[in-house]
Amino acid sequence: MYIKNLSVENFKSFKSFSDLKFLHPKITETHLKRDIDVNTVRYNNINVVLGNNSTGKTAFLKAIALSTLGPGISKLDITPFMWVRRSPNADHKAGYLRAFFESNAQDFVNYGRVESEIKVEINEGTRDTISWIHPQTKSWHPVYDDNPAAMFLVGYGASRTVELPEKFNSELRESNELIRINKVRSLFEETYQLVPLDAWLPEMETKNPGRYKQFVNLLARITGAGHFKFTGEMEDNQYIFEKEGSFIPFNALSDGYRAFLGWVGDLLFHIEQSCPRGKKLVENEGIVLIDEIDLHLHPAWQMKILPLLAEALPNIQFFVTTHSPLVVGSIEWPNIIYLKTDEENCSFPVRDKRNTYGLDSDQILVSDLFGLKSTRNDDVADRLRILSFKASTGDSEARKELMTLMTEGGKL
Repeated sequence: MYIKNLSVENFKSFKSFSDLKFLHPKITETHLKRDIDVNTVRYNNINVVLGNNSTGKTAFLKAIALSTLGPGISKLDITPFMWVRRSPNADHKAGYLRAFFESNAQDFVNYGRVESEIKVEINEGTRDTISWIHPQTKSWHPVYDDNPAAMFLVGYGASRTVELPEKFNSELRESNELIRINKVRSLFEETYQLVPLDAWLPEMETKNPGRYKQFVNLLARITGAGHFKFTGEMEDNQYIFEKEGSFIPFNALSDGYRAFLGWVGDLLFHIEQSCPRGKKLVENEGIVLIDEIDLHLHPAWQMKILPLLAEALPNIQFFVTTHSPLVVGSIEWPNIIYLKTDEENCSFPVRDKRNTYGLDSDQILVSDLFGLKSTRNDDVADRLRILSFKASTGDSEARKELMTLMTEGGKL
């Protein structure tokens, strides 16, 4: 299932916005033109949320997660901490999330149009209550009646830690009635731990060698661009990775590599668990939410991560947040949802139709998307402005110093 649009009222930093359209793998050229005002887009499964700190990027991902959980929200055991927007100038007591979805054959839903509506109410102090209020319940029953393939939804917060393999209990995770909630729990709980790769993959190699081969190829495709490659081989109970001709056990990889592998391995675990028989892993459909996707990634990898994910998992609808201009430079403007704030400090989403694809970091950082006046140190930037003015009046020494600063940097 894919989320087509979202409306929000009095949720976290958002006062109100209606019918925000999203890109998804099934979107047609007609809907692209009508909803996004563009004829084509390179990656129709990528949605990137940008904005300054405290504009609600993480809250935006949470709104999508909550809406997609639908009536399963009744099993939510996470305390809604100040989810209703507080305002000294308003007397509202509730917030709302409304969404429409595009169902897939994988969801076993016999309705072309699936809707969701969530209500969050102020209860006591900072603790709110949350409930499902939409009358359309029948279409959701197949999704939640013991069908793990339906309504595939996984979410990752910025704190992505992996559980120790020796403490991982696969039967407990698979039998837990909160399994759908747990797939997005990382978005809501910083301490929630992800599924470790070596706790389940060796068993798959024995029980389902065909799926195992698919997994190895898929993970190798994603990690290969980071200059290290998953080999599928094990030594001393650790998976081995290849980097520039050297073979390195998992625990010897850098923190950044291991952090990245943590959520990618967890994602592929859930894909393997949910993907229906007869389908390839790359064909699995659903929604994946990733907060701060650029965390721990080298700049060279930041430039490639979204194209890699989009091409490796073409039937997954991705929503990610980022502060990286290198990530932004790898996509086009229809992929970007930019969060701005009004005079009441309330957030609202907009689409900036200026091109981003292929621009360098400096061009993107000084654009309205990031709003920097300069990418240089403030003192150097001020000095450059002064020297530029002096050089324009014919000052040869100023011109010489200006050229030195612009080409080589240097001390002021």
